[in-house]
Amino acid sequence: MIRKFALEQSPVFESVELSFKKGFCVFSGPSGSGKSALIESLLACFGLREPNALTIETDLILDKPFLEDFGLEGADLNIKIVKKDKARYL
Repeated sequence: MIRKFALEQSPVFESVELSFKKGFCVFSGPSGSGKSALIESLLACFGLREPNALTIETDLILDKPFLEDFGLEGADLNIKIVKKDKARYL
């Protein structure tokens, strides 16, 4: 589950920080308000799109059983992308 999502200096947003809780989440707004840009940034955190912001950061809550093999049972993970010349995943 995504707990927190933040980005800085995207084509649409100067700075955004969102917090999520369990349940259903909807992004709604008028055409051109940045919904697609926000989703593209979320997908970039998982390597599914090219980053469209200078910095993208996501906090995850993971409780999958296979994580125990890596000593990460119930761990919270943070993915951070910093884009300068190339994207760097931290």
